[in-house]
Amino acid sequence: MQFSTERIKSILYNDKKNEEELEKFHVTKSIGSFLEFDENQRKIKIINSTQGQKIKFQIYNYEDISNCELLEDDVNVTKGGLGSAIVGGMIAGDVGAVVGSVTGSKKTKKAFVNTLRVRITVNDLTAPTAYVQLISRQTKTNTAFCQNAYRFAYDILSVLSIIINGNTQDTAQQQCGSSQILDVSEEIRKFKQLLDEGIISQEEFDTKKKQLLES
Repeated sequence: MQFSTERIKSILYNDKKNEEELEKFHVTKSIGSFLEFDENQRKIKIINSTQGQKIKFQIYNYEDISNCELLEDDVNVTKGGLGSAIVGGMIAGDVGAVVGSVTGSKKTKKAFVNTLRVRITVNDLTAPTAYVQLISRQTKTNTAFCQNAYRFAYDILSVLSIIINGNTQDTAQQQCGSSQILDVSEEIRKFKQLLDEGIISQEEFDTKKKQLLES
């Protein structure tokens, strides 16, 4: 795979930025060897440790995380969200239940899984996708290793969903706050017009303005 000069510069810049972020990163929570969190700074470290390859990591702010999904053999088995059925399927370790409950298809029992990973969409135009690799080679679905991988996947999706929902609420609150500021400004302008027209006194205007700013 060949990269453009700009892409190479972006990769080198991100690597340097990651090293700087790592020095300030203090782990307060982790999920296996896949994700680490700095809850005080609202940052997350995504670790990709595919067998046989050098461990790579990327640090993001919580607000950079916009979506997450579970890929089983590169097929999306979550369709953008976690339901009670998929949660139950993961906890029970039933791969067929996970696939069937989410896709709505007839429950099937898979003997093997070749890959299992969580795809995370981030607000980064140069690299908008990050992956957490849980299974990277053919694995029997009835093994403890496979069951643990699905449990980690559930934990990862649950925590990321909480972060994403928090981001949505923060955005809504910011928009609501901006709307309230605009409403107050508009009311003050109306009372200023009444003052200019001599309908209310300066004292009345000042009192109303103070009430609006403190509300």
